[in-house]
Amino acid sequence: MADAIDSALETKISYKILKIILYAILLTPIWLWSAFLFPFITSKVIYFRLLIEIALAIYIPLTLLHPSLRPKRNWLTGVVWIYMLIMFVTAIFGVNFSKSLWGTIERGEGIITMLHFAAYFTMLPTVLRTRRDWQKYLTAVVIVVTFLGLIGLVQLSCGLEKEGFCRFAPPMQGTRISATIGNAAFYAAVMLFGAFLSWFMAAEISNKLAKRLFFVAGFFNAFIVIQTQTRGGAVALYFSVFLVILFLIFRGQKRSVKIASSVVAIFMVLGPFILFLKPASLPDPIENIVVVKRLSRIFKTDTTTQNRLETWEASWKGWRDRFILGYGYENYNVAFNKYFPPSIFKNQGSQIWFDRAHNTVLDIAVTTGVFGIAAYLGIFAMAFFALLKAWRRTVISPVQTVVLTALLFAYFIQNLFVFDTHATYLLFFLVLGFLAYLTIGYGDPVASTPKVYNLGYMPTVVVIVMAIMSIYFINLQPASANYFTTEGIKSAKLKQYRSVHGNFKKALSYGTYMDEEIRQRLFDYAAESSASGALSPQEKKDLYNFVVSEFEKNIAQAPHDVKNYLYLMNVFNISAAEIGNVDRVFELGEQALKLSPTRPQIYTELGQAAFLKGRQDLGLEYFKKAVDLNPQPKESHLNYILAAVLSKRADIVNEEFNNLRQLGHTLTAEDHGLIANIYGQVCDVSAARAQIQTAVSLESKYKVQGQNFIAELEKKCLTQNK
Repeated sequence: MADAIDSALETKISYKILKIILYAILLTPIWLWSAFLFPFITSKVIYFRLLIEIALAIYIPLTLLHPSLRPKRNWLTGVVWIYMLIMFVTAIFGVNFSKSLWGTIERGEGIITMLHFAAYFTMLPTVLRTRRDWQKYLTAVVIVVTFLGLIGLVQLSCGLEKEGFCRFAPPMQGTRISATIGNAAFYAAVMLFGAFLSWFMAAEISNKLAKRLFFVAGFFNAFIVIQTQTRGGAVALYFSVFLVILFLIFRGQKRSVKIASSVVAIFMVLGPFILFLKPASLPDPIENIVVVKRLSRIFKTDTTTQNRLETWEASWKGWRDRFILGYGYENYNVAFNKYFPPSIFKNQGSQIWFDRAHNTVLDIAVTTGVFGIAAYLGIFAMAFFALLKAWRRTVISPVQTVVLTALLFAYFIQNLFVFDTHATYLLFFLVLGFLAYLTIGYGDPVASTPKVYNLGYMPTVVVIVMAIMSIYFINLQPASANYFTTEGIKSAKLKQYRSVHGNFKKALSYGTYMDEEIRQRLFDYAAESSASGALSPQEKKDLYNFVVSEFEKNIAQAPHDVKNYLYLMNVFNISAAEIGNVDRVFELGEQALKLSPTRPQIYTELGQAAFLKGRQDLGLEYFKKAVDLNPQPKESHLNYILAAVLSKRADIVNEEFNNLRQLGHTLTAEDHGLIANIYGQVCDVSAARAQIQTAVSLESKYKVQGQNFIAELEKKCLTQNK
């Protein structure tokens, strides 16, 4: 009976369409549409969720008629869904359930998206029910990932050039390749999957030509991992490959393989000593190779390494506060803000907002507590158990077992330095689905005849209606809001400033989970529009009032996120002339400091507000506090100098100039020009002239501009003195 049902299933058009959709899902990492905000993320998440929802609309009715399609109980599937349940329950007790559920634009995750991945994992071993099905599917995976590798190779060849064929290459992450993934670290993780799955298929296929092609694809993908210059990816590749090499040395079938593996192992052991220690007696031919130079700093105290360590320390402190249930999925930023390490603020371009720990274990621990991290680690435990079970049943060879073990090991190590994105989640859950297939044997005949539920068209109609609602509310509405946000940004870039307000208003009219981030972008471009001079005073006032009302909503919806308070403080400061509600800054600052007491930026905004209210002594205290929290950044000292100039505190000005020199900071011509401008506001012409002279000595192009400034200043101050 089971065989007859399976035979009937194979001929169904809906089942064939379902398989096609599963193949189409593999294109998720390639998908990229620039019309979206965060295009490398939004393009993929919308595409993936849409296909999963369509697939479920086909899959669920089929399971009623064909029992062989129904998921079978197993430990791996169980622990994956337990993890999803824990994620949901801890979110209920977290600080922002809505954010846990929906996630953010920048990451595109949230529980809803994770449930899509869990559904994908559950469907895979039931739809792909034979070894041949999986051979074809994994071959398609290797082709897609290798194609991503070729895109990276094009980026590597073209560099920053955008002429000829190179204009078709997606933008790089600075000078590092990232293909259509958009981030070098995420790209490295994807290529790790490509490398090991290629080697797995090389051991799976008997055809000699195909075997060689898979081997070549594996080494090519590993080469791309190195070219991403991602240290976490390189470490993961190194140790996982070393694991395979050790297996070949001690368990290899052929003597030649053992000898070759031993030679490789020797080089792998000596390599780190040459790379990191570099004895003085050795020549240094690798010094100018960018990839090697970056990898050689893995264990050194460069800025990235220091920031990671400080972020992990803040994460540990945050986890201890809510050790059992965590802050709720996607709410890592609340814990990080509470224990914000001021030292990571190095300069104006520093990354100071973290929504991830750059360590998946800490991310999950902080957001879902001890239960969540236990379930997450349980997934790996059950995955390794599934591999062991498959090996014992001789479903896969010892070499294949080690290769898949090394893949999971590499993925775990990589995630100790970064976090997941859609492309890596896709491949991880795909591998888990394959392991579920190997251990359960979905293609095997069933022992008894399960019940068939022939309920007519009603289940199909219900599922289709639910799918349509899901597609609209989960995907199309957010996609529309995202699109109009991008249109608002385009309007500002094209200097069509009057269109900015309308486009952002349209984006926010959809009322989606993206609203919080859309409002933050609204502020950025509202400030630019206001400063452009293209808007009338009334238009500027209306725009700022709109921004204020929207950010009040942000605070109401996410009262634990200090970022919204800081944004609104900034709005009130820069719109003092239009709105005149600077007193609100002090209220917001008091609340912000409770959420993030060590953020210098909060004190900077409070200092500006104090000066706007004419309370200069209080303002100086705030600016001094910002400096004391972290004396390193030049910007904090410069702000303090400007405040001291306005307060006519020459003692503070002189002291801060000395502090800057001792710290090794050099003021630019623009910095001196800014100081001159503030001296001009208090009519200290001689001090302003001295600053202009210094600026001109650094940048002669400012000579005429500086002379005109001093001339105008002398006239203005002479008039005021009269």
